[in-house]
Amino acid sequence: MLIQCGKCGKVYDYDKYSGICPKCARYNRLDSREDMEQNMHDRYDTGSHPHQHDWYQEPKNTYKHSPKSYAHEEEKRETGWKSADRSDNSKIREHMGVKIFVIVICMIVGISAVAAVLFSHVQDIFNDGWEIGDQDYEQTEEVIDPEYQNRIYVDYAWADYLGDELSEVDWEEYVNDYFTEATDGELEQLSTLTAEPGYVYYLISINIKNNLPETYNLSYLTADLISFWSDEDMDGNPDTYYPVEKLFTISQPETESMDNNYIDVLVAVPEELEDLYGACALNDNTEEFDCYLYQD
Repeated sequence: MLIQCGKCGKVYDYDKYSGICPKCARYNRLDSREDMEQNMHDRYDTGSHPHQHDWYQEPKNTYKHSPKSYAHEEEKRETGWKSADRSDNSKIREHMGVKIFVIVICMIVGISAVAAVLFSHVQDIFNDGWEIGDQDYEQTEEVIDPEYQNRIYVDYAWADYLGDELSEVDWEEYVNDYFTEATDGELEQLSTLTAEPGYVYYLISINIKNNLPETYNLSYLTADLISFWSDEDMDGNPDTYYPVEKLFTISQPETESMDNNYIDVLVAVPEELEDLYGACALNDNTEEFDCYLYQD
């Protein structure tokens, strides 16, 4: 097959010189695939093997693609994606479920701890007492001193200043309550009283404590069973006695065991007196007491 050298222009036989120009020694290749095929045909398709280079033909594609193959592959991919999405969503839900469970458990533990602390605090209050600020109010069982066991006595007494004339006294502030009472006639009579010069009136309230095992009735008390005196020289002996002007009626004379009751009496004493002493006959005993006098 004749070709022309692309450098010097010499025309020579390609097959004889294997493509090398005999003049300038440049290698020249065939211009196209068809030229190469023609060259191979001229060289080998002779004699007893006219088709020996048919192997060089363009290979044929014998594989037939199914029209459904791409759709099937696409379906498989979509199914895989959906499965992956479902798997991811399942993992997310599982993770969120674990978080919610942990939060709920923490809340239950916290609430239980707070409830336990509150219950313990309330239990301490009922067992030991009340704590308010820096003060403790103990709630303990009352312990009775042996001196006052199985005994009814005067626990304490206090005095209310009434002045030297009783006409201006509002008796509703002192009597006709749960403990003492007086009729209208008695109060009118009291309102006419005037103390001797240098004397003033006090209403003495006597607190009676019953530590006897049974109920004690105070209805037997009369004015002559109650006495008052002063001790100016502080030698422990009475100096001057002061009579009871009025013993008010006891509203509830029956005093239950371990309970208290009150007696109100009217007495006139010197205006300058500060300490008043007294005695009351209770359960065949003379129970003494004292109270401080002050003018408000």
